[in-house]
Amino acid sequence: MRRLARPAMYAGLVAIVLGLAKVHARYIGHYVLHSTEPSRLVWTVAYIGLLVVAAYGAGLPDLPRSGRQALTSAVVAPVGAAAAISIVQLLAGDALLPRFVVFGTAVLAVPWAVV
Repeated sequence: MRRLARPAMYAGLVAIVLGLAKVHARYIGHYVLHSTEPSRLVWTVAYIGLLVVAAYGAGLPDLPRSGRQALTSAVVAPVGAAAAISIVQLLAGDALLPRFVVFGTAVLAVPWAVV
């Protein structure tokens, strides 16, 4: 089971980000945004990369030995990635990714990382 933990966590993070991007493109955006549009896709993949690096840096899924450590790492990783992409968006002066995707991923990734 532990052998599948790392690929399952990373696959879940990818599914969360792409799923929320698709939901936003289909139901929330004021105009149709395709999640596969080249400019949007680059930033979506960059955000996925930030999430993976943050999760790895927080020691997920292998390092935490207790439930408290797992919860702390599960909160720190997506919040750190969301903060990083938000800073990039602030410096760029443009909404590179929808807030729904960035903050929705930060909320949904916590229970996924804990499991």
